[in-house]
Amino acid sequence: MKRWHKSMKRKPKVGEDILIIWTNNDVEIGQMMIDEFGESYLFCNSDSYDWKTVEPIIKQWAYVDKYFEKELNAGS
Repeated sequence: MKRWHKSMKRKPKVGEDILIIWTNNDVEIGQMMIDEFGESYLFCNSDSYDWKTVEPIIKQWAYVDKYFEKELNAGS
């Protein structure tokens, strides 16, 4: 299932790899993590970001395992 999230009303689940398309059309893989205070943040490209800060500059995002589900299951 290839499901892109275009609305930023929901943020990704913690611990899941996500494929991100930024508004400048760069593509990266990141992951939501939890800090020592229990707050989630985006870890991407060796940097960490507060989701609210990067939310306006993300065009779309998708879970990597869901995006490549068909390809991952083809070898089974």
